[in-house]
Amino acid sequence: MKRKYICFAVLIVFTALILHPVFFAKNPASAAPDFTDSFYHTVKYDDAADEAEYSAGWTGKNDGSCYETTYSEAEAGAALRFDFSGTAIRIFGGKYATGGGTFRILIDNANRTDLSNEGAGGLSEKLYERTGLTDGGHILEVQVLSGKFSVDYFEVTENLPAERAVVSFVKESNLVFNNLWGYKGNGTLSDINDGNLYYSSETGASFTFTFSGIGFALFTEVNPISQDIIRVEIDGALYRDNWGQEPLPSSTRGDYSANFRVYGLAQDTHTVRVTKCSDNKFRFITLEAICIVADSKYVIPEAPRLSGYTRQVDYTVSEAPFILEGGWNSSAQEIVSDPGADESTLSITFSGEGFTLYGSAPSGVALRLYLDNKYHGVISPANGILAAIKGLAVAGHRVKAVITDAGVTVTGLTISEDVPYDCIGLQTVMDDELQFEGSWQAARGGISNGTTRYSSAANAYFTFTFTGIGFEIVAEKSSA
Repeated sequence: MKRKYICFAVLIVFTALILHPVFFAKNPASAAPDFTDSFYHTVKYDDAADEAEYSAGWTGKNDGSCYETTYSEAEAGAALRFDFSGTAIRIFGGKYATGGGTFRILIDNANRTDLSNEGAGGLSEKLYERTGLTDGGHILEVQVLSGKFSVDYFEVTENLPAERAVVSFVKESNLVFNNLWGYKGNGTLSDINDGNLYYSSETGASFTFTFSGIGFALFTEVNPISQDIIRVEIDGALYRDNWGQEPLPSSTRGDYSANFRVYGLAQDTHTVRVTKCSDNKFRFITLEAICIVADSKYVIPEAPRLSGYTRQVDYTVSEAPFILEGGWNSSAQEIVSDPGADESTLSITFSGEGFTLYGSAPSGVALRLYLDNKYHGVISPANGILAAIKGLAVAGHRVKAVITDAGVTVTGLTISEDVPYDCIGLQTVMDDELQFEGSWQAARGGISNGTTRYSSAANAYFTFTFTGIGFEIVAEKSSA
């Protein structure tokens, strides 16, 4: 009888060991996953966005109640085209108790729908919505059939491709664990979270993290036998309870997948708490990595960026990165607007903190300026300067000047450009380009592949050689 109890106890211990994440056999073929699953979110496009093209007959107007304070208005016979990529499209514009009319919608030159904008309302009412489109590029066309029509903005449900969606992975230093947790090193996702799998079988075990973006994905162990259900709270409110009861994909033990995904949040800073729900000691809450998803409109840097350098670069009109549309007369020294019945537009794409556009304009003539696809204002040229903007964040920007009058002359351009530079701090400090003299030690942590060198020895120093205009040294901040 005693032998049976011993055998039963051994069986229980053996089962616990088999289920425990630490004893899961890693699949040697596993690697950091390709984060190929799509995320969707809603993006607003102002009526002045580059994606919108207007026929003759439209007038741009200002109203503080509108998105970006602008809207576009037209009457019967006018049309617009809006190019977008996504699965849904909505138009927001004016409803009129008097003076409204009818308009026609076409999606990809088909799916014709005739609607009315008559009725009480404001300038930002939903006029049209189409969902369930195939994921990809589409063309929306609006034809004003009668009365007055205005558009404030477009709303698109967009797909964020993985290469644009994944901004970063939450580091261990930004995770707060509650209750008893263990971890196992050398995980399959070693380039994401330093290769550490975290796990706990304690009731109420939780972890908390804060991020900026529209969503996230939790990479957990793919094992329906031992993965416990979880509770997710976002910004103090319950998002989902008992998550994970549905069967997870069968897989080799030790594989990891983004089993829990949240997206479509407001573009903001969010705090997330994830908690183990059950009190089953044979069920585990696991965490290998957390992927953060940002808005697709943001430029995703390839590496952490230190404070930027800028320099003033002058361009002649033949050298400047101008994109000209509409009527222009060009020479090697100047370009002159000649819009005729249309508009002349000049666009500049640059990376830096500002620009100055030089030239002259006839008396009373102004330019309509857009910055990063948003209406910036009406600019009146003076003292040889057509337009200038300073003090922008050191990043990529696009400026578009819209000119409706002939005789606006452009003679040059100066850009406060971002200076590209290779900083050794963005590479590994174990690099061969660094020579350490004296007594130095290596410690885990820091931005350079997780390795920091430190020394308390007298006269310890390091040297390096580089080509460029400057450098920055990234060091630990410590009051000790």
